[in-house]
Amino acid sequence: MRPKFEDILDYIITETEKGKNLDNLLEAYPEYKNEIKELIEVSREIRQTPKPEPGAVMINKTLDRIRAMDQGKLNESGVQSIPGTNLFKPVLAPILATILLILLTGWVGLSFSTRSVPGDFLYPVKLAAEQIQYTLTFKPDGKANLHVVYANKRSDELFQKFKRDSTVSKTLIQNMLEETEYAMALTGKVGGEYAGDLMMKIHDLSHAQKKMLEDIKPLAFCCDTSIINEAIKCCCANDNCIQMKMDLRDSVKTCPCDF
Repeated sequence: MRPKFEDILDYIITETEKGKNLDNLLEAYPEYKNEIKELIEVSREIRQTPKPEPGAVMINKTLDRIRAMDQGKLNESGVQSIPGTNLFKPVLAPILATILLILLTGWVGLSFSTRSVPGDFLYPVKLAAEQIQYTLTFKPDGKANLHVVYANKRSDELFQKFKRDSTVSKTLIQNMLEETEYAMALTGKVGGEYAGDLMMKIHDLSHAQKKMLEDIKPLAFCCDTSIINEAIKCCCANDNCIQMKMDLRDSVKTCPCDF
């Protein structure tokens, strides 16, 4: 299977950082050669620019300008498109997030942030990257899938943080369950075959969350038992709810007029 555009870009940036020749790398991907070369040049220019300390105001202003792109307001906002590329292509949306995060943190910081947990220096970068990725995702199925991904991340962070210091983060539990519920709320807006796939993902997600919580419960402090029990109940409720939706979707309803 041919790799995705953003995966190719990620690979080429990584290899050029190691000192490999850009033109030689691009020979393997002639269909993306011009676009990738332009984006690489932009990222290099950004990295050579003195980096201000990123703050909430800066991130929010950037997100507002990205939203304006989607709404066809480039001329109003004064944002210039990259020559030779189309910023409205869905495949290029992740690249905007990449460039923004390079501006804020540098490529190495972005890579390391994906493994961070609450309390780590780079964890805010990880959350900012998720916020940007979500903002640049416009279709309901894409947003629903991201909620599932983020719920999985919060679950993993909860487990990793517990292994590190034996504490149960109430914030991570809340965020994990909220992301799951957001995904469930979007099942009605996702049509076709993807709806069934999404429901199955949420079903598996709820099961995995419940198992993880049951695994840490015997090892947790007594004061954390109640919050774990409540979270387990929520996982069971989510699982029951999504199971009902799956059953309704699979059931064949007969109109009373047929009798």
